[in-house]
Amino acid sequence: MMSICPVKYSLQFRAPDRHGVYKFDVNHKRKGSSSVEASLQVAIVPPRHDGYTRFLSSAWPYYVGSISTSVEFIFFCIVYLGGESGEEVAKRQV
Repeated sequence: MMSICPVKYSLQFRAPDRHGVYKFDVNHKRKGSSSVEASLQVAIVPPRHDGYTRFLSSAWPYYVGSISTSVEFIFFCIVYLGGESGEEVAKRQV
């Protein structure tokens, strides 16, 4: 004796990154078999900008590079602007 089991069809897809209401329709007709008609309406909302982590662990080289560049720039400004000029050094020696 043959047992009849319900068949389950599935599909996975990636949702678009846009707001919207999308309608998914299935209208499958086969000759000599029953037809399948299904409809599903879904509202898609992309994640909020604060839903992501603030700092990414894979971006540490960029963080270190930007911080070191800023520190070096500040150090250069202090040395360049705060250093003694050649005329002041010449006056002291005389």
